Amino acid sequence: IDAISAHLEAVTRNELRRVIFNVPPGSMKSIGTSVMFPAWEWGPMNLPGMRYIGTSYSERYAMRDNGRTKNLVSSNWYQERWGDHVTLIKHGEKKFENTAYGFREAIPFKSLTAGRADRLIIDAPHSTESAESQNERETTARIFLESVPTRLNDPEKSAIIIIMQRLHEDDVTGVALSKELGYEHVMIPMEYDPSRHFVTRWFQDPRGKEGELMFPARFPQKVVDEYKDSLGPYASAGQLQQSPIPRGGGIFQWDWWQLWGDPDDPDNPVFKRFPSCEYVVASLDSAYTEKTENDYSALTVWGLFREAVPTVPGSALGRRAQQMSGRPKIILMNAWQKRLPIRGPEPPPRESWETDHQYRQRCQKFWGLS
Repeated sequence: IDAISAHLEAVTRNELRRVIFNVPPGSMKSIGTSVMFPAWEWGPMNLPGMRYIGTSYSERYAMRDNGRTKNLVSSNWYQERWGDHVTLIKHGEKKFENTAYGFREAIPFKSLTAGRADRLIIDAPHSTESAESQNERETTARIFLESVPTRLNDPEKSAIIIIMQRLHEDDVTGVALSKELGYEHVMIPMEYDPSRHFVTRWFQDPRGKEGELMFPARFPQKVVDEYKDSLGPYASAGQLQQSPIPRGGGIFQWDWWQLWGDPDDPDNPVFKRFPSCEYVVASLDSAYTEKTENDYSALTVWGLFREAVPTVPGSALGRRAQQMSGRPKIILMNAWQKRLPIRGPEPPPRESWETDHQYRQRCQKFWGLS
């Protein structure tokens, strides 16, 4: 709550125009940002002319928070304190307005093609289901890139506030960060991860111990563990830890990997050869050009084998091998990466005196293999 509030106050002071909050569910993100913030600016900050658009993937949720804000502003408690400059004259379900012509309007994210405001509050642009669909993600990303920037009253001063939990690498947060659109990123994982410690001009994560909980009074370790068991590794990584790929890898966990060798005898000759593989697969991920700013072309060669790993009885490797006996195993046999075009330069003509092997060796540099 402190982290969110500090950055929203910076928005009010015109110090911050773009901010993303990635926080776990149940963190009062909607109440604080979508409900209390507009009412706070109108009343205590004496900015009743501010105009807000609140949007979400679900029209029901967008209207829910619109209604909550309207109920708060209309309450006796609020009117006793700030009713002298915040009085509602329109009480619509989707849009309400005060005497200073400030308003709050609820619009579904997919319908965000009309209307402008001083504050555009995007609260959960994806559902957990739609984030798994590539078509849905791309549609949401297109709306974010093409519609959101034009929904502001003042492009230089109006603010865009995004608050969501991470659901996929290519969700709205992922798009905004990868394209470097100038958003301040406030990322608060349920369990503290020192490798992703966030610091901004207005706040930093106060935790310092790995695994320290975000809000132990509300989410004690027992509850967090239950969430993790229910959600599974992918959803836990995104929704709880704000990292859409689990630490340790998504498909292949880091601690599954072993070196092909005997840790008790690094010179064991048995491991100078590969195991007998049932099949071998080469996977090539090619880039389009060889420019240094582009990605590498990469090739990996994998083998699948079932034979027992040769071991020394009683050794550490032997104990691991016994556990894996009879199971299919994969081995990374070779890998390289180079910056290459899809099709390299034409190789030189073959000399009359060259054997096939000699010619292939000479042409390797043209094929990107040397």
